[in-house]
Amino acid sequence: MSNASQLADIAFLSGGNLEAASSITGSVWLSRRDTQVESTYVASVPEGLHIGLGVARIQTSAPDLGSFTARGPVLSLLDLTSEPADFTTVMGAGQSCSFGVHIEPEQLTAVDPSVLNLLRRLKNEPLRTTDHRGIIRRVLHLLEPIDPWFQDSVRHLVLQARGLELIAVAETWLEGVEAQTPSGASAVKAEAARDLIESRLGDPLTLDFLARSVGVNVRTLSSAFRERYGVSVAAFITDRRMQLAMQMLVGGASVSEAAYTVGYQPNAFSTAFRRQFGVSPSSCNGRQRN
Repeated sequence: MSNASQLADIAFLSGGNLEAASSITGSVWLSRRDTQVESTYVASVPEGLHIGLGVARIQTSAPDLGSFTARGPVLSLLDLTSEPADFTTVMGAGQSCSFGVHIEPEQLTAVDPSVLNLLRRLKNEPLRTTDHRGIIRRVLHLLEPIDPWFQDSVRHLVLQARGLELIAVAETWLEGVEAQTPSGASAVKAEAARDLIESRLGDPLTLDFLARSVGVNVRTLSSAFRERYGVSVAAFITDRRMQLAMQMLVGGASVSEAAYTVGYQPNAFSTAFRRQFGVSPSSCNGRQRN
């Protein structure tokens, strides 16, 4: 079973109150944290299936797995059944809380078949996140403190029950995503457009250019892309540019360097960055913090 320090890593936390329980269905934790300063650290996340719900200002990434940024509630699923991974995380100042489940590889065959369905749906995209309001409102209550009326082993039962509920919501969410995923050529075109965006974040990227580049019309690409990734093409481009800029700033790049790399003039970049993250780019600059 996972110990408390591993669970803290899974939750991407560098401190705070942690309550955890273990059973045949996996390890479950509930954590709260309050800090006055932003922190950057590397968390070693062990092998297994990880399902997490958190409310925090966070930007996290891992080689070969991708990254995500959250400024509010987000549900995440991570398939690390083959090997562990190191996540580099920037955690914003203020209050945060998280709840999650970690199922180790040897436990997967002992739990409900829905867990195996989750793994099947994560096969081609091992890191999945959503902040969809309809999904989040079904699980936010899992972050509430456990009633002190429950004590000792009974508190563990409450945590385990919450863990099963989180698994059920995650499975229902991915089942719905799979049902809406564009099939055949449309999905391929959406993925080709995403690859092109990722390779040319510093270039002017218009919907018309992307559609022509992958061989479809604008309407087809817009529909397929939204169905495949849950956002518009324009929103995806902005998000990826801002995430790359954040990584550069944390690594010590100047605001101007980050702006030009992702295709912005500095003034317009500062406005877009603040709209995305709620802070100025200069406040995230690694050289200034050091």
